[in-house]
This record gives sequence, C-alpha cells and structure tokens, in this order.
Amino acid sequence: MRTARSRGRTVADGPLVLRYLPNVSDPPRNRYGVVAGRKSGGSVQRNRLKRVTREALRDLHPDLRPGYDLVVIIRGN
Repeated sequence: MRTARSRGRTVADGPLVLRYLPNVSDPPRNRYGVVAGRKSGGSVQRNRLKRVTREALRDLHPDLRPGYDLVVIIRGN
C-alpha cells in the first residue's frame, strides 16, 4: 500500500483522494487501503469514516476492474 500511496496515480473529488497502482497478483484482484487524516476529526470520527468508506468499497468491489492496489485518503472535514 505504501507504493500505491507514494507512486500511484491520483484522482481527487472533494475530501476524498484515490491513489491507484496496477499490481501483479495472479489471479488479478484488488487490494484496498483506507487512510483518514487527523484533520478529519478525533479518533472516533476518523474510525467511523474509515468504516463507512470500507463498506462503500465492499459495495463497489464487483463493479471495479481487478488488478489494482487502491488507497482511499479522507482529508479535511
């Protein structure tokens, strides 16, 4: 995940940033990471944001093309 976060391509929309990088898994599959910055609030709020984001990724997973490392970064309010 560190590689995807540091060298991956970036797409941003409001407080969400998606960094993605192709991986070499066989068979192709996606790997996910969720990061919430400290500006997102206290630890309770950050953990809630991460849980909600993971649940959204579970719903989107069947529609996403496999073979990528994806890191969702939640920033600000």
